[in-house]
Amino acid sequence: MKYNKKVISGILAATLCAGSVAFAAPSMTKNLGINYNVKLKVNGEDYSISDSSQRPFKTSDGRAYISIASLTGMGIATSTFADNTVIIKGTGGSGLSSSDLQSQVSALSATNNSLLTTNNNLQTENAKLKAEIETLKKTSSSSSNSSSSSSKPFNDLSSSEKRDLVKDIESDLKGLRVDSDFQRSQRFEVSASIDKDSVSLQLTPYENWTADEIKSWNALMDKSSDYDDLVEAFEDFIDETYDEVSSTLKDYKGYDVNVNIYSDTKADNLVVDGEYRNSKDKVYADLSKAK
Repeated sequence: MKYNKKVISGILAATLCAGSVAFAAPSMTKNLGINYNVKLKVNGEDYSISDSSQRPFKTSDGRAYISIASLTGMGIATSTFADNTVIIKGTGGSGLSSSDLQSQVSALSATNNSLLTTNNNLQTENAKLKAEIETLKKTSSSSSNSSSSSSKPFNDLSSSEKRDLVKDIESDLKGLRVDSDFQRSQRFEVSASIDKDSVSLQLTPYENWTADEIKSWNALMDKSSDYDDLVEAFEDFIDETYDEVSSTLKDYKGYDVNVNIYSDTKADNLVVDGEYRNSKDKVYADLSKAK
């Protein structure tokens, strides 16, 4: 706030005493009573002076006084004493002039504009980074797919190499059999094939199931407890079959093994659809009714 310099220039230095104050003049001395019941306002706001010796006061002749020291303490004026003369200079107080305020507003506006520019630049940079990340994701995905394709266990094998592996698998699985509540020592003929990342096994019985065998199998499909036991038996069988295959293909990793079991020698009627899934290291078996 800005203080009134005209008022300041009219303020007199006061010397406080217990109950009266004396003022010297060229030809006289006057004793006046004083009263400290005076409030001080600076630019419309109440101002309190903690030092009692610097409090404003009024005299019995109706004049009001305030000490130069208190003005200095409030930042309203400065004073010096030299050559028996008190020199008072107004400081303009702690308030700001309109020009000063305008300067501050301009500075704040410039700072705000700079921040807005910085924010816009950051948003632009952020958008660029997002675009680069998306590009990297696509490149990484493409590279991963390419790598995955080239790393499939049987992808680079020639036809003759696959045929040799198939012969080894069929030879090692010859006479494969499973024990279950349906049939003890159920034996199968094995026909194998190899894809890029999987081995498929087609298991057919030595002879077609009889009508009684089909009826017995279908009865197990209708009983939840027997069905669950049968599923568990075939899952164990598929797990053991995978172990046999992995022993034969010990130089290869990361492939699935599909196991399809039929009730007839021509492989027309699928009754068990099983799989060892490498990605989950888990065996699955789905059973269906025989015809």
